Order: sequence, then C-alpha cells, then structure tokens
Amino acid sequence: MEPLTKSYTSSYDSQHPLREDLTLYKVFEEAKGKGLVGEILNLETNTRISTEEVFAKADQYAKGLLACGCVPGKDALCSMGVSSLEPISLFVAAASIGVGFGKPYIYTPREQCIINVVSALEPKVIVVGEADYGDTFSALVPLFDDCETPTSSKLPTVKHVFYDHTHKDRSPSHKFLNNLDKLIEMGKVITDDELAAAKRSVQPGHDLFYTFSSGSTGKPKCIVHTNVGLANDLLLLPDSSGPVLTMNPSMDETSSFAFVVGILAGKTVRLILSMQITPENAVEKTGMLPDVILNEKIETLGMGGQLVQLIAHHMKRKGNVEVPHLKYILYGGQVVTRQFKENIKAVFGEKHIAVYGMSEVAIVSLAPTEDGPEYEEARLDGKLYIKPNLEIRLVDQHSEIVDIGEEGELEVKTYSSFKEYKGMEEKTRATFTKDGFVKTGDVAVMFADGSHHIRGRATDAFRFKIMAKAFYPGPIEDILVQFPGVTNAVVSVALTNDAYGDEVTYCISMSESVPIPSEQDLLDFMKKKGIDKHQMPARILYFDSFPSTPNSRKISKPGVKEEIMKRVEADPNAGITQWYKKLCDTVTNGFE
Repeated sequence: MEPLTKSYTSSYDSQHPLREDLTLYKVFEEAKGKGLVGEILNLETNTRISTEEVFAKADQYAKGLLACGCVPGKDALCSMGVSSLEPISLFVAAASIGVGFGKPYIYTPREQCIINVVSALEPKVIVVGEADYGDTFSALVPLFDDCETPTSSKLPTVKHVFYDHTHKDRSPSHKFLNNLDKLIEMGKVITDDELAAAKRSVQPGHDLFYTFSSGSTGKPKCIVHTNVGLANDLLLLPDSSGPVLTMNPSMDETSSFAFVVGILAGKTVRLILSMQITPENAVEKTGMLPDVILNEKIETLGMGGQLVQLIAHHMKRKGNVEVPHLKYILYGGQVVTRQFKENIKAVFGEKHIAVYGMSEVAIVSLAPTEDGPEYEEARLDGKLYIKPNLEIRLVDQHSEIVDIGEEGELEVKTYSSFKEYKGMEEKTRATFTKDGFVKTGDVAVMFADGSHHIRGRATDAFRFKIMAKAFYPGPIEDILVQFPGVTNAVVSVALTNDAYGDEVTYCISMSESVPIPSEQDLLDFMKKKGIDKHQMPARILYFDSFPSTPNSRKISKPGVKEEIMKRVEADPNAGITQWYKKLCDTVTNGFE
C-alpha cells in the first residue's frame, strides 16, 4: 500500500469477515462438533478437568441458574473468592443461557470493596469462596440483613448465595448459605427442553462478561462486554495449538480469561493455570514456573510483563536451559522497554510478542509473529500491528488526526469494543466519539506502514509550565534502563515548583551487587543518549523493588508516587540532584 501521511489506518479483511450473528456459546458448540477436546490444569489446587467435563457440569449449573429465576439477557452471576476450577463451568453455564458473568478480585478493605463492586454489577446470584487470604466469604456475610431469605439493603439485587465447597469444604453456618451442590439440585426441576430453549434465546448483544477497574476505592467502573467481540476474536485463531501457561484467573484477569475461553473453543489442547500470584508471593511463585515450562513442554507463555521478567530471571539462574518447544511469550499490561525485550530474548530467544489492548476494547494490536531479522527488530523496537476488522487513529487535543510521526491519543473502532460502563451513562458517552471510536487515553506514534508504537498514558504527561510542553515518561525510561546495572526504572513526579514546573523524579532499581552510580555519571549518560536538560531529574531515588498492582501484572505507578511522597515528606531534600538545586537557587536569587 502507499505510505501513510496521516495517522489513520484500517484492517477490514474480506478473508475474515465479521459474524455479527455470533454468540460465544455457538463457537463452543462448533468446537464440540469438530471433536476438539482440551484439558485444564489448576496448579493452585492441583486439580484438572477436561473441556467435556466443563460443558457437562455447565449444563447442570445453567439449569440451576434458570431455577433461581435468572432471565437470559437480563440477569448476572457473580463469582468471587473462588480459587477452584468451578468458575470456568459457571461462566460457560452463564454464557450458554445469556446471563452475564463477573469474577472481580476483592481488594482490601473487603467489605467495602464487595459493596462497591457487587452493587455496580447488580447480580442475582453470587458464588463465593475463601480467596487468597481466606476472608472473602467472611466479609460477605455481614452485608446481609436477613440470612434466611437472603436479603441485603447493601446488595439489593442478590437473591441467592452459594458457597464453593469444592476447594475448601466447610459446614454452612448461615441458613441462607448453600453449597454449590444445591445449585445443581435446584436445577433438576428444569427440563432439557427448557434449557435448550434458553440457549436458543441468547442474542449476540446480550451481556457476556464484566471486568472492573478501581474496585478498591470509590465507585468502580463495571465494564460490560457482549458476545460479538470475544466470539469473533476466536475465529482468528488456529485450532488445537500446543500447551499454554497463564495466570490463574482467580482475579479480574482478562488475559488469562481469554486463554480459558480459547481452550473451550478448541484453540488449545492443554491449559495450565499458575498458582495464585500476589505482590507478596510473586518472587516465590514465579520461581516454580520454569520447571512447569520445561516439564509440560509449554508452547505459549501468556502473562504480564513483570511476571515474564521474573520467570526469565529464575530460568537464567537454572543455567543454560534450552526451551525449543516454547514458541511464543505473550505479554501486555504495560509499556515495556527495549532493554526488557533484550533481557527476555537473552533467555528465551526470539519469541517475545508484545500485545496492546485494554479492558474496554480487548486486543487492539500486537507485535509481528513472523520469523526473520526485520521482524525481530520490529519486535524489539515496539512496533505493533492492528488485528483484522478495526480502525485506529491518532488525534490531537482538538480531535484532529495528526501527521505520521507525531504523537497523538489513540482512538479505536472495533467489533470488540465494550458496550457500556454499567450504570454510568455519562462516563460511557464521554469515552465514545460521535462516530463510534473509543478514546483509549494512550499516547502513540504511527509509522508510514500503519504500525504504531505506544508511548504511555496521556495522563502520565509531565507538563512544564515554563516550556508549555509535555514530556512522557516512556522515552526517558527506555534510556534509563540502558544504563549498566539498571534492571527497571519509573519516571514520575514529586513536587511542583511554581517557577520551573514538575519535579521529574527518576526511580531506579539496580541489580544486586552493582553499586549505585554517581549522579554525574548517570546524567552524562542520559545527555549522550539525547535527553535534554528539561527532562533531566530533579530527584533520583533508588528502590530495591517497585510496588506492583494487586494482580502483579505491572508496576503500580500510583504506588511508586506514594512512596516518592513518603520519602519527600520525611526528607524534603530526598534524592535532590545538584543541578536542580543549583537551578532552584538561581531562580530564587533572581526574584530576590
């Protein structure tokens, strides 16, 4: 095609036409019709189940949901704190009869988070377990006013609660509580014909699943997806790929959820779900995964960037281990540096595939998967190519499409766009443009061939008052991690100087036994790499490790900012660089 001059491209493909009449369960049925069978192994509970068993149990649960009064296209099921394989069968049950499914991670404080998340979802049925810390069920119980009905003024839509006894059995201590067996027992009043009729009633536009953000504080966003997006995404994948290792979907974890759906659709023959990984146990648990990769002959590793880096670290410590069966390493969740990719390549070879997407629009683009030096360079350089049947554009603050090579906010129009933020009409309207594009809030640059590079979040921009220019952390972080001994870096802001602007703060993690460099050596290195004086650090702070998000997928930028402020409050001169101190003294003296 002709080289692009404006940052807009589309990928509508006649070879992969969109099937607007498709539901997810139809894809599952097509896989069953082909005889495609897979097995799921849960390392957390050391249990396994075949996809045939999933579908059989799902029919029993679906009858139970109908007996509970769930109406296709209207009601929702919420599973929380359930670490067994049961949520997979529950999800299939819900999808088969058009009942929406949500599996939120319950952060602390648990009771308030349950109120926030469950009230946003408005489920009719809850299935609850003990979760990682053994207290999700205990946090739910006090929220019910009448434990015999049950009824709750805080969770008014909930009519039935079931306890997952398949992983940790306990005698029900409340009259309203039934074990999951009771859901199956209730379903015996529903005939096979009634179940079949409910399945036929499912429409592509019915709610399929819900993901959540900001679930621990304030009012969470409940992101609603319908059948069309995920069902059509599955059509792009080949059948019967080799073993996959991914995160345990014990949380609101969309990437591992996608792999679970993939095996149910016959796209994978074997799926291994990791142990439950939290920020507290991430180093320990990822240390067990190299043996899983080797023993299970994993072909695809799909996890967040931070976890992939930890696994590579553990694999490297095992020595020169060959993994010829490992074909792809898929990671997303954050913008990663070239150095990160070089580190992964040094351990696993040329198999790293970055994926870009977000909860609202699913996967948008990914690095090239072809072999060859030019494709490997594109992967290392962070170039991404959009999947079939969508459009993207980069726009400026006036919503005008920017020229090729200029930064702009990425907007996407895709069949896998979310339907709405449940109960948040104004927020939903603000996220969609009038012509149907979703505003991602991500800053990108497009190249003449239609590929693009993600620079970071628009909200991460540092706006210097004197220069009236925006600087983004990503390019600075890319250079910082090239300094010898630096394993990871985050660029953030400490305080704001009225005369100068934001205090750019370099937050650095060094390899063990590598001495902290002098300020001058670091600044000289940055200058040689093209960083100008306005992007130089006002402060340099060193971290043993960075705080991560609750699901351990990526570095928590708010967590880093919080740690910066703690240090600055304890010592106003924490990490202050000499050049910045001199600049401030000069500015101050100039006003005296």
